Amino acid sequence: MEIVDANSIEFLRDQVSKAQSAGNGLAEGAVKEVKAKARTLRHFTETGIKRVIPDNHDVLSWLVPFAANSINWSRRGADGKTPFELRFGKAFRRVVAPWGQSVSWMTAGKQTSQAGALSRWQEGIFLGIFNFGNGAQDYVIGTPGGVETARAIKLKPLGEAWDAELLLSVRGKPWDR
Repeated sequence: MEIVDANSIEFLRDQVSKAQSAGNGLAEGAVKEVKAKARTLRHFTETGIKRVIPDNHDVLSWLVPFAANSINWSRRGADGKTPFELRFGKAFRRVVAPWGQSVSWMTAGKQTSQAGALSRWQEGIFLGIFNFGNGAQDYVIGTPGGVETARAIKLKPLGEAWDAELLLSVRGKPWDR
């Protein structure tokens, strides 16, 4: 692995006319792929909860970043590696629930309760795994009180995994948690 000094890297900007989207094919292809993944995830979730998620609902703002991340975790390139493997040098191995499913989760950070292991688990909606600038990638859980970060999740049996009322009561956007 070659170490490169950040000051020695030169970036070249290429101006592409907004009217000529074909001139920016890689970006256009990535946008198309993320849109398709987001549509598929939304349809899967709406089928699971047997309801339509309103277009202006807060949870949908978490869908596009999750769609992009899931592509980076799993889509293999011509070299057989995922974008995650190319960036971090190892395969993505975290437990991931389907987007929008109800999960049991344990809050990130030090636990203050000594009441027992079961009392530390709460119910919420899985919204993804994100890096909020602290270097760690935390699970993101939607709750009626806002969006929380979790250090661990437990998947539920299929019969209990979809909770329309809980999903539609989630509040909080990535820029306003």
